[in-house]
Amino acid sequence: MKNKFNIICFSDSPWDAPIWTNKQHIMSRVSKLGHNVLFVDPPLSVAGWYKWWRSERIKFSNLFKWVRKENANLTVFSPIILPPRFGWLRNINNFIRLFGVNRLISKLGFKDHIVWIYHPDAAYFLGKTGEKFILYDCVDQFSAFPAYSDPRRKKEIESNEMKILKKADVVITTSGPLFEAKEEYNSNTYLVENVGDTEHFAKARLSTSQILSDMKSIKKPIIGFIGSLDAYKVDFDLIRYAALAKPSWSFVLIGPVGEGDRKTDLSVISELHNVHILGIKLYSLLPDYIRSFDVCMIPYNINEYNCYSFPLKVYEFLASGKPVVSMNLPSIIGLSEVIKIATTYDRFIECLSEAIEKDSPKAVQKRIEVASRNSWDHRVEQILDIIKNVKRET
Repeated sequence: MKNKFNIICFSDSPWDAPIWTNKQHIMSRVSKLGHNVLFVDPPLSVAGWYKWWRSERIKFSNLFKWVRKENANLTVFSPIILPPRFGWLRNINNFIRLFGVNRLISKLGFKDHIVWIYHPDAAYFLGKTGEKFILYDCVDQFSAFPAYSDPRRKKEIESNEMKILKKADVVITTSGPLFEAKEEYNSNTYLVENVGDTEHFAKARLSTSQILSDMKSIKKPIIGFIGSLDAYKVDFDLIRYAALAKPSWSFVLIGPVGEGDRKTDLSVISELHNVHILGIKLYSLLPDYIRSFDVCMIPYNINEYNCYSFPLKVYEFLASGKPVVSMNLPSIIGLSEVIKIATTYDRFIECLSEAIEKDSPKAVQKRIEVASRNSWDHRVEQILDIIKNVKRET
């Protein structure tokens, strides 16, 4: 294959994560296009691995497979790190990963490889693998994460990201606000907005989709959300307000609770009779759950983190054909033609009412058309074209 790339992807999410995000979607497609990929999992301690295994979110057999092939062109490196991941011990973890990565570079025969970064902590690896090109795929404003609220850790994250921004040959950003924030430090910054697994979630439109057992007893209309249930992301007070205002409506929440924010407390909504918290579901079944929804909602807090984000679920919800109602995130203002956007709690409820009562086949088709233009295949093509053009110019 002409112009074949060798890519080392430093991910902040394991390959086996139950819900794929940018990292897995992009690297799986890049490898299937014929490019070689070494996917480096983030550090996972024994305690962390045990937690994931107990929740059936990681395979037991992978405990003994630090290196494994996922397809002909994609190798996953996932060492279990024994020391805890904090303070100076993080350097020990990085050394173990770097040693393994460099051995695999030699074994796989990588030359002129690209380092593809998803998290500021990967700054440690810059210049230590013999890379010829650095791409920073910036998907979040990491300094706004609750996990990095400690001043020293936040400063470290900001410092690491600055090192990457200054050294990267290309910076890709997933939202307009992120583009504006990073372009100041790297002139080769591009806006390639987040997309979604539209092909998968389009299955919600199939007449053969099943009505799942835990949805059959839930009364309609159903307002649904699928995603991480973290306090820094989801406005649970908004959900409570809407559920109390509309007791005849059902609100269904699907996803892991508090994994990104330990302070997450669902007590404000868990006792309400019309709020149903269903927990984690198999990715393969998510379209079937959405098929039961009357409206998909994005009830996000308007805060520093969310104001930089472009939720993956935007196009996935649209691909289902269902109406979508969201709070006014800066990154989705331009989608007001296909998403009902609210600025207040009361307006959010009004938008839900309009979505339930006034939807039309024409509106459904418009949502599907917009989603179809924003697939992972399309995003991968955009990014690879950027790499080729920058390489050609240098």
